[in-house]
Amino acid sequence: MTQAREYICIQRQENTKYLIMNQAQITQPIKQANKGSYNKGFTLVELIVSIAIFAIVGAAIIAFFSMAMTQYKRNTNETNVQTESQMAWKRLENNILITTDGIWTPSNHQIDLYSYEKGGTHEYLRTQIYYGTRINQDGDSADGAASDKNAIYYQEQYYDTTKSKWIDIGEPQVFANLVTDFDVRLYDKGGEIKLYDDDGNPLSPPGTRPTNVKVNISYEANERTYDSSNEVAIRNNIVASNRFNAVYANTDKYNKND
Repeated sequence: MTQAREYICIQRQENTKYLIMNQAQITQPIKQANKGSYNKGFTLVELIVSIAIFAIVGAAIIAFFSMAMTQYKRNTNETNVQTESQMAWKRLENNILITTDGIWTPSNHQIDLYSYEKGGTHEYLRTQIYYGTRINQDGDSADGAASDKNAIYYQEQYYDTTKSKWIDIGEPQVFANLVTDFDVRLYDKGGEIKLYDDDGNPLSPPGTRPTNVKVNISYEANERTYDSSNEVAIRNNIVASNRFNAVYANTDKYNKND
């Protein structure tokens, strides 16, 4: 009996030792796992460094896109100016080439083109292309109509023979945008046709035959200025004058004394 009790005690001790060892093996990984979970996350220094890196990268991206947008706007403005310049010159050239009777510049910012269309709704026609103030100059009289300073305009007119007066056809239309200056001058074989004296007063219409027209148009876009200079040879045998009789003197279109 004594030996049996001793055996049971020894067996109980072994079982207790085995349970303690198993419990240690089970709890140790849990403690290690819990210990690892306590170390997850970033320190304050790591967060500050991360924020600084993101800020630097973000600033670089913003600067890149800002430069790209600025360049895009600049290219777009230059393209718009080039397109506006080409269209304006083409229209001006066509108007000069189809002019049949007379041409006149009441100022260096305006050109008047006189034509005759036999059998048309209005036979005697005048097209005024101007920048700034439009000048209606009939003989010695003059009056003006202000316009937008950022554009060239054109106004079509017909001559009312019963009233001996030029009448507007509709409203002025935009000829070119983005404009800061419009300079137009007439030339013949001897040079520039002098239409004004040194004080800017108009001279008597010389009635000469101009051979070409020189035009300079200045444009501005995005605080940059662009100049466009061109010259067109006059096709028809027209006279440099704003007098009705002088313009149509060599034709059977209209006979009226000044």
